[in-house]
Amino acid sequence: MHEILLNIESKEVRYAYLKHGQLHDLIIDRKKSRQITGNIYRGRVTNILHNIQSAFIDINEGENGFIHISDILENTKKFEEMFEMDFDLDYDSANIPETPKAKDIAQLLKSDQPVLVQVVKEPIGTKGARLTSNISIAGRYLVLLPNNPHRGVSRKIEDKSARDRMKKLIRSFEMPRDMGLICRTASCQATTEMLVEEATELFNTWQSIMEKFHHSL
Repeated sequence: MHEILLNIESKEVRYAYLKHGQLHDLIIDRKKSRQITGNIYRGRVTNILHNIQSAFIDINEGENGFIHISDILENTKKFEEMFEMDFDLDYDSANIPETPKAKDIAQLLKSDQPVLVQVVKEPIGTKGARLTSNISIAGRYLVLLPNNPHRGVSRKIEDKSARDRMKKLIRSFEMPRDMGLICRTASCQATTEMLVEEATELFNTWQSIMEKFHHSL
C-alpha cells in the first residue's frame, strides 16, 4: 500500500511518501528556499529610480523586487527568453490596438502605487527578484498573454501541417483584442477540445487574479 501525505503551511510544505505504513521519503520545502519565478504578486511601488528608469516594488518576499521600464512596456523577446522558446508570432497587426509607448518610467509608475507583477528572475543574495508587468500564464499546451495581443505557434513544432492547424485554431478563439495566446510545443499532441478547455481554464485563472487584485485595493 502506497500513501502520500501533504502538510501545507504558510512558511513550509511537507511531503511524505509511505510504503505499507512506513516512511519511505520526506521532502520539506521551506519558503526561504522555494522558487518564486513565475509567481504573480500584488506589489507596491516603494521607490522610483529616474536615472536608470527603474523602480523597486515590495512583493512581500524579503528584499524588494526590481523592475525596469523595458519590463513594463510590451517586449515579445522577453517572453521568448522566459519560456526558452522561439515563437513564430503570426497575427494581423491591423487588428491590434496601439499601445502608448512611455519614454519615462514616471509616466507608468508612482510611489505607493499598487501593481500586478510577475517574477522573471529569482532573488540573489541581497538583490531582490527581477519583475515584469507583462504577465504570462502558462498551461501544459498554451500560454495566455493577458496584456499582449500576439498569437503564435512555437517554432519547435516542425511539422508544417501541425503548425498550420495550431495557427488556424488560435485565430478562431474568441478573446479580448488586447490578449494573446501562444501554442507550446506539446500543443500539437492535444486535441482541439483539450486546447479549448485549457484556454478557458487559463482565461478563468486570469479573471480570478484580477478579481483578487482589485478586491485588495
